[in-house]
Amino acid sequence: MLRLRSLSGALAGTILALAASTAHAEGELQTAAATTKGFAVRAIINAGAKEIPQGVSFSLHRLNGRGEAELAAHASGGIAEFDLPQGQYLLTTAYGAALKQELVNALPATNHTVNLNAGEITLSVIPGVGRPPLKEEISWEIQTFGRDSEGNRHVLHRVTGANPHLVLPAGWYFVAADYQGRRLTHTIEVGAGNRFDYTLVQQGN
Repeated sequence: MLRLRSLSGALAGTILALAASTAHAEGELQTAAATTKGFAVRAIINAGAKEIPQGVSFSLHRLNGRGEAELAAHASGGIAEFDLPQGQYLLTTAYGAALKQELVNALPATNHTVNLNAGEITLSVIPGVGRPPLKEEISWEIQTFGRDSEGNRHVLHRVTGANPHLVLPAGWYFVAADYQGRRLTHTIEVGAGNRFDYTLVQQGN
């Protein structure tokens, strides 16, 4: 979790408030007992959490001997059940801005749980200390924390809104907010199983 030790004067786009609350922790083992006829897949945000009830996208690609992947099935929602020939597949799971790929053995009458190892964040901007958050549309970019060999960061996700809610893999990111011809930037952390609420503060007029 971030420690707000450098709030005064170090960076132009300063994070004023950071609230963290631990996600609910009741839940599933990585491989559950067999309860279905097909190969069933579900997702959790982090270890010990309840399964995500909706908004998850699953796709299975069959791997051939030439190193190629062919789409075998796709589904979205909460729990997806696939009637597929037994074999090894590349499973891609997407929820919000979190995406995970893994090799799985699709066996009949088995369940597989995908641990996204992700956390939740909200983003907002205030035009000064003690002022209410802006309600206008703000263009947000979630960028890589690190830079490539040429010194550039890469955009991972874009979203527009005054107070967006995002699900991201645990880790560090660089955030940019564009509005009214201004740009505020700051580094943020996403913690697995936590929710962090970030407020960026506009400095000056």
